[in-house]
Amino acid sequence: MIPSPFRQWIACDKYMRISGLVRASTLVSAQLKQGIPASRASNFCHHVLSTIQQVERLCANGGIKPDDLPPPSRNAYYFLKSIKLDAVPIVEDGKAERPVRVRLKNVVAVADRFSRRMWRGVDDLLSDKSALSSLRFGIETAVDGIELVCKDQGGDPSMMPLPSRQSFAWMKFLLAENNLVAHLEALKMGRYIALERGLSVEIHLANMRALWNICEQRGTILIKLHEGFILADDNVWSNVMQPLDDRSPESNEILQSFAAEQRFRHIAHTLDSLA
Repeated sequence: MIPSPFRQWIACDKYMRISGLVRASTLVSAQLKQGIPASRASNFCHHVLSTIQQVERLCANGGIKPDDLPPPSRNAYYFLKSIKLDAVPIVEDGKAERPVRVRLKNVVAVADRFSRRMWRGVDDLLSDKSALSSLRFGIETAVDGIELVCKDQGGDPSMMPLPSRQSFAWMKFLLAENNLVAHLEALKMGRYIALERGLSVEIHLANMRALWNICEQRGTILIKLHEGFILADDNVWSNVMQPLDDRSPESNEILQSFAAEQRFRHIAHTLDSLA
């Protein structure tokens, strides 16, 4: 049976991002692979149909079509639409396989180590090709290792707990196109603005739900920002570094406006699709 939170995950914000749809389609896919208990087949089909209808209703209310959704949500919608509900795989009650739950230790810690390594060595990584290659190789090795362990457990990274999935998706993102260099260049710009203001901080860019988070670690102020800030210009970074404990409404508005831009949202959607 699809878990009860399934229906609650489908929600849409003012930017027509349908949160939870990709994860919901992953759960449905896992259910189909395990087989649907005969006594729950009707309930399963009802949930799939209601999810499709809810997506279509949200799109209609927003004046768009499902084709206009970001790729991850669009693909999830069409996967659900493609299911032949009159021919779902049925198994006897009690015979369905137990859902696969993949558990790996230290995925988040590994991602944090890469963040610290990039912050502390940003200049060398940008100027020394061998140092950059070594970093890339380290991230590739971590990603390959996670995928291998998940496969050995009979699952895949999408079946890990959310924090591990987010960290894995972030590492995959860094390996694509020119994202790793863009990440490093953003850190360098952020560090320059911080030094200009006389701030002793450490900056990490990560895959996270919030836009930013500020805390103190070992006597250093750690500013954790959403990975979308790799696109930030010096004006946005200046507003990131406004009084950290009491940022002005104007600065908050600038940062929120930046996060609403299509290019920022594209990165957020990409990270969601990789998780």
